[in-house]
Amino acid sequence: MGQASGTAAQAFVLLARPFVIGFSVGFSACGRVFFEVQPIDATGPSDASEASDDDGRMVDRPPEQDVADQRPESQDGPRLLDGENVTAPPGWTVEVYRDFSADYEFRSMDFSEPMETYSNDTIRLFVVEAPFEPGLGIVAGRHVLELQASGAFVDHNYTPAAVDTVGPDVITAGTFFPNIDGAPAIVLSATSWGAGDGHYTLDTSWTLTQATANNNVWTVSADPTGRFDGLGLPALYWSGYEQALFRYGWVEIVPAASASDIQVLPGGEMLAVVQGAPASLVRIESVTHGVTQLMGPAMRSLTLVAGAPERFSGYAYALYDQRQLIELRRDGSFTVLAETDWTWASAVVPPASHPLGAGRPGFYILDKNRALDRDRVIRLVPP
Repeated sequence: MGQASGTAAQAFVLLARPFVIGFSVGFSACGRVFFEVQPIDATGPSDASEASDDDGRMVDRPPEQDVADQRPESQDGPRLLDGENVTAPPGWTVEVYRDFSADYEFRSMDFSEPMETYSNDTIRLFVVEAPFEPGLGIVAGRHVLELQASGAFVDHNYTPAAVDTVGPDVITAGTFFPNIDGAPAIVLSATSWGAGDGHYTLDTSWTLTQATANNNVWTVSADPTGRFDGLGLPALYWSGYEQALFRYGWVEIVPAASASDIQVLPGGEMLAVVQGAPASLVRIESVTHGVTQLMGPAMRSLTLVAGAPERFSGYAYALYDQRQLIELRRDGSFTVLAETDWTWASAVVPPASHPLGAGRPGFYILDKNRALDRDRVIRLVPP
């Protein structure tokens, strides 16, 4: 529940048809949700730039060509990774980081209410930082799965006692934030059919507390240095279905954004994946908040890779159509770096200060195959 913005969006048209990029989510006006892989039929971004293969990257995205027909040109060919074909450039390390299939059971009908049934599918990956036990967190329905860097697996179950009450019916994203009410926390976003929407915090004991009752929150993202709004202090941003893009505390940034994914870049700009007719990727300028559309009208599903621009030289990185790892340019064109014949749901690049980020940086990818009942995190490390 909570407020909803009804203001028309600037610079892009938003939609009445329910859709979320990265994972498909259907909603009623109050927050009906279902998750499934459902890419948009599309041909890719509106712009393209010159191909560049001499730096070890892979295939440049030309205009007007369906990216589904375009494959990375690896001299090594596809690599078989325990049943999965992964294509990556020569010199890249491709390995399974953690297979948690034996610790986690996927259930397509995990949690029911009168108008909807929810699964516990694994949909989002985020970095867990100290003073928590460092590692990775995975959003899975009403659970947060903890993959500690030390090797431990912990399933934190936050299923509410009753639907549409206090407690998340569906957790949609998570991020570490250094200071919520004076203490470090993991901040979760959540949605539901009725009550249970909003932001939830996890303290270092992983105790869940509802922080807000904001309606239909799809995504939450941290700006650790406050560079997007020139604050000089850490800031938290969020958006959701029929919601503006907000800074935490109801400070409106872009009206009616309906963003399913947001990320502040090292230069201070923000990228936002917005649901619309069509869906699109937009760039939001630092401080002025001017909006420029980068991808659309034929964009497929897109999930931004948190932490990647801080560790690699590219403008930004994303998972395209849940099959390809891409490097984005500032004009919205991109290069395909790697691809899979499984499903890549989400990805992160841990900071250098993190145990998983020491040495050569790598992409940690939430990797799954529902037909084989496999769930794991794989690691792709450029040379």
